[in-house]
Amino acid sequence: SNFAKAANDANTIYAGTNTSGSHTYFPFGIVKSTDGGLTWSELAQTNPSVNADFAYVQRVAVHPANSAIVLAATQGGAYESTDAGATWTKIGGIATKAYYAAIHPTDANRRAIAYNDGTVRFTTTGDLHGAGASTATVLAGGRYMKLAYAKSDTSRMYALVTDGASYATRLFMSTNGGASWT
Repeated sequence: SNFAKAANDANTIYAGTNTSGSHTYFPFGIVKSTDGGLTWSELAQTNPSVNADFAYVQRVAVHPANSAIVLAATQGGAYESTDAGATWTKIGGIATKAYYAAIHPTDANRRAIAYNDGTVRFTTTGDLHGAGASTATVLAGGRYMKLAYAKSDTSRMYALVTDGASYATRLFMSTNGGASWT
C-alpha cells in the first residue's frame, strides 16, 4: 500500500491497496479517509469488481493544494479523479501497466505517470489527457520505474528504473520537465 494526502488537508488521506509484489492479496482498489485515518471507505469506482484495473494499485498521488485531484497508477494504466475519488478517467487510453504517479510539490500543473515499459507521460499544464501531455522514453524496455520531482527546481525530475534486459537498476535525470533523460 501507499498513502498520499494534500499538504493543505490533513484529514483527507488516500491509500492504494494490493501493490504488485505485496505478500497480501486484498484488492480493495483505493480507500479514503476524511477524518485523518480514523475510518476508511472504499472508493466505489476503484473496486476491482467494478474496474479490474484497480486490482493492483501501485501508487497514488494527490494534488498538494487540492485533495480532490488524485492520480492512480494501476495494473491497467493510469487514472485521474478530479472529484475526490467519486469518478475516475483513464489517462490517454493507455492500457500499459502504470507503475508510478507523481505531482510536483510546488507546481501541481507538473504531473507524470511512469509506465512499465520505460516511458513517462508528463505535462506542465495539468492536462495528462489531451494536447497538454507528452510521452518520453526514459529507458526502452525499462521496468518498475519510480519518479520524483525536485522541489527546488520545477524542471528537474528523477527516474529510478530497472533495465528490462540486464535487470540492473539505473538512475536517470531530466532537466526539462521530462522531455529528455540522461
